[in-house]
Amino acid sequence: MTTRSIHHWLTGKWNSHSDQRHARRFSALPAADRVSLYETRLSVIHTRRGCPAAGAAGCRAGRVRSVGGHPLLDLTSIEADDVEAFLSGLGVVFVVHRGHDSGNTSAAVEIDGRRWFVKWATDPEAVSHLKSAVRFHTTVSHPAIAALRGWFTLPSGMALIHDWITGKVLNDPLVPGGVPRADPRSAFARFRRLDLRENLAAVSTVFDVHRAAADQGFVAVDFYDGCLIYDFGRHAVRFCDLDCYRPGPYILDRDRQYGSTRFMAPEEFRRGAQIDERTTVFTLGRAAFVLLSNGQRGEQARSLWRGSDTQYRVAQTATQADPARRYQSVAELCRSWRSALSQ
Repeated sequence: MTTRSIHHWLTGKWNSHSDQRHARRFSALPAADRVSLYETRLSVIHTRRGCPAAGAAGCRAGRVRSVGGHPLLDLTSIEADDVEAFLSGLGVVFVVHRGHDSGNTSAAVEIDGRRWFVKWATDPEAVSHLKSAVRFHTTVSHPAIAALRGWFTLPSGMALIHDWITGKVLNDPLVPGGVPRADPRSAFARFRRLDLRENLAAVSTVFDVHRAAADQGFVAVDFYDGCLIYDFGRHAVRFCDLDCYRPGPYILDRDRQYGSTRFMAPEEFRRGAQIDERTTVFTLGRAAFVLLSNGQRGEQARSLWRGSDTQYRVAQTATQADPARRYQSVAELCRSWRSALSQ
């Protein structure tokens, strides 16, 4: 690396194509050299902000758990919105997701043998959802949720850093290699071809994660099968993109809540409606139908249901149009589901 390129990296600038090439060369340096340069960079940036080097930790945008000095997790901010180019300077970017209707762009990067998932946005509405995600992930914890490890700011937005999760997104045709869920090659179709016991276990995990969220006062928003990653090797389901979850109850101030119509409760289409834990119950009932029905949209006909009669009745109760006729809490739904599984 040239003196000029090192200076630009130390000051957080990768403005030219030449600088970006040097950034890629930086990723090839020995780890000890990279950490040393990185620590110097932190000192430079924090000094420019008026933060003493010894107080750099107090100026960090955010870290959920300390892992020692790290070129990604210790970031407070970068001075350009081109996160992909910046990540290419830290390691090997091996997946990029663009064009999602959420307004986010995301990438997977490998740094010193460990993989990370970084998601960022510059659109104000999308950035507000990323801030909501920080609130959710720093409050709600579950082994099935892709852990948030940190976040940093951009000139026009924000980025989140998650653990990389091995597996296939059940429904996201925009991911590289993704196909519509109706395609027999899709991850969704492959999931439904699994043994019924694996499908039931996945539904149970979906319920359990949302009980953890409800216990902390959060209501599900914009949950659908695109939030589920299934590891076909480990036979386990994991969760991503829970950015819009928010504390409840709340009054809907839009004509329509964010989300997939296959999963949404009737009240989520009505401005002024109360959204509460019973709304999450409806969403979970719909998740059961989507994952356990032979229909492409989670049709609720008994003839399409692959579970037992008792399990079917639990899902039916959860998806009553009138919130008063549903289970009144996620905990109550989970108890009924566990009982149905044992019969």
